[in-house]
Amino acid sequence: MQAIAILATLDTKADEARYLQRLIRERGWLTTVLDVGLGEAPEGLADVTAETVACAAGTTVRDLRAERRRDQVMEAMGRGAGRLLK
Repeated sequence: MQAIAILATLDTKADEARYLQRLIRERGWLTTVLDVGLGEAPEGLADVTAETVACAAGTTVRDLRAERRRDQVMEAMGRGAGRLLK
């Protein structure tokens, strides 16, 4: 069975991600949570960590944190998440 992906910035949206995860699982579906944020995420919520997402984009969370342009950070995390979801 395929899983429904939940992409969230878990440093700020962990409660919302947990809520979606619960609703989806209550309906019998599997979930995969991908953290696309750069802050500290709660332990154990992400199935795919922000570091893994960043690595899929060819970078690291540390390097992205040093990046000053938010649009470039968002693009990199989106690219990494897209590669992992394929």
